[in-house]
Amino acid sequence: MAEPIDFSATRGLEECMDGPCSYEELRDCLRHLAWLNQLTRAHRPVLQWVERVADSQSGRDRPLRIVDVGCGYGDMLRSIERWASQRGVAVELVGADVNANAVRVAREASPATSRITWVHATCAFARKLPTPIW
Repeated sequence: MAEPIDFSATRGLEECMDGPCSYEELRDCLRHLAWLNQLTRAHRPVLQWVERVADSQSGRDRPLRIVDVGCGYGDMLRSIERWASQRGVAVELVGADVNANAVRVAREASPATSRITWVHATCAFARKLPTPIW
C-alpha cells in the first residue's frame, strides 16, 4: 500500500493560477483542471441538479438562467450547454470570473456556435445579476 501523501508543507502556499502568471500559464492550468473534472466526472452532480430544476420548470415560457461565478475554463457551462441542447431545454448561461484572462480562456475554448455569455466580473457585477428563476 502506498504511503499517505503529506500536504502539510503546502499549507498557505498560493496556487500558481491565483497569483500573477502569464496568460499561457493560466490557460494551461485551467485546461488541466478541466481534464481533471472530466476524469473525475465532477460535472455529473451539477448536471443532475440542473436536470431536476429543468424538470420542475417544464412548461414555463422562460429559459433557465445559470450563472457560474468563478467560471475559470468554462467547462461546466459548456457541459450544461451540451446537455440542454441534447434535451431541448432553453437556457441562458453566463460565465463570470474576476480574472480577465480566465474569461479570455473560456471564450477561446468555446465553439463559435456557443451562446454562453462570458464576462469579466467584479463584486459590483454580482449585485446586478438577474434573479434566478428556479
